[in-house]
Amino acid sequence: MKLVKSESPTGAIANIEKVKRFMRVTDNYQDDIILMLLNSAIQKAEDITNRQLGGVANFTLYLDSFPKILKLPKPPFIGLESIKYMTSNGLVELDIGNYIIDDKGEVTEIEFNSIIPLSCGRNSIQVSYQSGYEILPAPIESYIFNHVSTHYEHRESTVVGASVTQLDMGFIENLLDSYRVYL
Repeated sequence: MKLVKSESPTGAIANIEKVKRFMRVTDNYQDDIILMLLNSAIQKAEDITNRQLGGVANFTLYLDSFPKILKLPKPPFIGLESIKYMTSNGLVELDIGNYIIDDKGEVTEIEFNSIIPLSCGRNSIQVSYQSGYEILPAPIESYIFNHVSTHYEHRESTVVGASVTQLDMGFIENLLDSYRVYL
């Protein structure tokens, strides 16, 4: 199984102006640094939660064979574009009557019926779909903003001439716990 983000996400889900307000930054002097930290925080949150957080994106999932039930990575699911598979005549779109989409749970599942050939060859099945948030849940946004703010204020790994206190980031790290997806 191979997942490819086939198109860049549409729209920045957490914009830099909102992050700067959170950080109480009023000038544009270091926007490039803040944007870099914002993108890094979004990526880290995506890695932790296994969700698509950086806006709505198009994905193509490549499979070697049709499973009975396929769990789509990177929720939340928005919509299915197509399911195609390779035949001797080329790439063919799978008829909608050959599968059922269950998008009522946390992870969207596609159940295939038994008429479909079990194996088609390496990466010969393509499941194309859209996934992501248009508006982030508040705990995820809070995690991202706090991550950006902390790394902006503490860019160096060593502080000289100051008393050092370990920040308790447990609360911030725990904000993502209920959004983790395990496939």
